[in-house]
Amino acid sequence: MDDQTRISQLAKEEFPGCAALFDDLPGVLDRWLERTLECHSEETVRFLGAEKDPFRNPVGHTLRENLSVLLEQVLGEMKPEPVQAALQNIIRIRAVQDLTPSQAVQFIFQLRPILRELHASVNYEVLDDRIDQLGLRAFEEYSRCRERIADLRISESRRGMYMAAAQREPALSKPGSNEQGFSA
Repeated sequence: MDDQTRISQLAKEEFPGCAALFDDLPGVLDRWLERTLECHSEETVRFLGAEKDPFRNPVGHTLRENLSVLLEQVLGEMKPEPVQAALQNIIRIRAVQDLTPSQAVQFIFQLRPILRELHASVNYEVLDDRIDQLGLRAFEEYSRCRERIADLRISESRRGMYMAAAQREPALSKPGSNEQGFSA
């Protein structure tokens, strides 16, 4: 069973009476990807959105695959494990890009107007709650990623200072060396 069929079946069980919404899931996913990429240059958007080969476009592939998982969860069972894994995959990419925190997690909230544009008559209370939950989890993940990046920068800086200091130190200052700088 492909992703679209699985999403459609789960969504129809969770939100009966919204069949029109589920018939256009590939369109929803395409629009969501477009909105997710809006914070990038036109050239980047063209490449990330058009190139489907995961080896030539790993970022676009990762976004497409994980947005599909998130859409499946918002419209389906909202299981924590796949949601967390998909958010980690997306946010790890966005945390290293030149994006503000709001730009990095904005893609979650862009799903709401996409769904409303398609089908304004659906009661979105449950969907809105799920989208809000995703947004909070995305921000938490973004914070974790940025903290990890800061820790890595600090470690690298310390390592660089240590290496520079070690190069400046004469051999005599090393424990166990004699006056000529040779080990005893």
